[in-house]
Amino acid sequence: EIYNHGCNVVYNNGFTHDWFRSYISSGNKTYAFATDDVHCGVQANGEPTKGDNDSCGGYINVSMPSLTYENFFDAIENGRFYPSTGVEIKDLYIDEEKDELVISCSPVSTIIIKGNTCSSFKVPRIHTDENEITNFVVSMENIRKQYTYFWVELKTKEGKIAHSQPYFLK
Repeated sequence: EIYNHGCNVVYNNGFTHDWFRSYISSGNKTYAFATDDVHCGVQANGEPTKGDNDSCGGYINVSMPSLTYENFFDAIENGRFYPSTGVEIKDLYIDEEKDELVISCSPVSTIIIKGNTCSSFKVPRIHTDENEITNFVVSMENIRKQYTYFWVELKTKEGKIAHSQPYFLK
């Protein structure tokens, strides 16, 4: 779980990028999820909480040919989904012929490649002050040199985020 909306709303610690990176760096292969973890603003005594709405903030977008039980679980088991707080990844793939990472998304202000090192000095990223980025194509050369795995983070200026699933390179 890379994002938990309930924890983010109530405790301001819903993002777990470092834990996710550490888990994968330890040799574990897993998928990234985002959840609401909805408690609907109910206190331990059953009374409603004023101000904290922890619903509809973290979810997964699933790619499947049609909405069936079988297709849904096949997509989850095979990583054809991504976690989001509101950003849409329309297309994201490695073009093997051109050795490029190709990204198409809803308008964002930042796209960054993240992986098994905290440094991203040699890895291309793009940032603007407005949500005007909808496409990004980058050579895989530096990504392959720096990372054994990576994922893509897309972010709006308002703080909405989506993550690709990790790509394992070596």
